[in-house]
Amino acid sequence: MPRLPSLVAMFLVAACSHEQMTTFRLEGTVTGDAGDQAIYLSYPVLDSSGVWYEHIDTAVISDGRFRFEGQVAETTPALLFFDNAEDVALYLEPTRIRLQLDREHPYDSKLSGTSVDREVAAYRKALRDTEQLM
Repeated sequence: MPRLPSLVAMFLVAACSHEQMTTFRLEGTVTGDAGDQAIYLSYPVLDSSGVWYEHIDTAVISDGRFRFEGQVAETTPALLFFDNAEDVALYLEPTRIRLQLDREHPYDSKLSGTSVDREVAAYRKALRDTEQLM
């Protein structure tokens, strides 16, 4: 059986081991005092040289709505934030994600469209209950 040239073999190994990046779309609505201000999304990205960096994207809230699109390979932790406000922790997945956010009460946000949205809701509820006890 003939052997593949080493360059072709290396290409096949690299192609098989490279994580497939696919698109996420985060569509959100904001209630409360949001106006037409900026909202930011921050999440870690692994570049082609194997170095992690923090990707920060910006969207403008218009008529209480915003949208982010990007590339992730798997469930990825992210932070959504405004200037001078609490961060909202969420997870991005390569799918369409919806978020309902109250600007005055960010912990009461509702996330849907991910495989972990129920777990995130339970976690937020536990944090909210703990904060109320404090």
